[in-house]
Amino acid sequence: MSLTKELNPELEAQLHEEATKTGIDTSAFVVRMVEAQLRRKTRQRLPANLSSEDSILLQKINQGLPETTWQEYDNLIAKRRGEVSTPREQARLVELSESIEESNTKRIEYIAELAQRRHISLKTMMSQLGIKPRKV
Repeated sequence: MSLTKELNPELEAQLHEEATKTGIDTSAFVVRMVEAQLRRKTRQRLPANLSSEDSILLQKINQGLPETTWQEYDNLIAKRRGEVSTPREQARLVELSESIEESNTKRIEYIAELAQRRHISLKTMMSQLGIKPRKV
């Protein structure tokens, strides 16, 4: 889906400035902000009377990797695509990719456990949590 929205110059400048600080382009930054907001809204729709086990699982699911890790990963991906990455940067990208894969594997395990506790499919649980694959 494509969405076009005119922004006032001040807001556009502020978004561009924040995106530059994180090392990603402004469009990707805006998408991340919207996704984060939607994730927060989804969490607010979850039942308020969670069991302690469900609450712990949700905390683990939502923990994720630090934004600085994603920024570094995005920067290294951009360098690789531009064919300007050094061997050291390529090695770091492999290291980060493995770390991200490990984190995602654990997260899926927690989601599956929560889905099993609620007697629903993994796909349904992910939909309820607003979890979608990250576009790279």
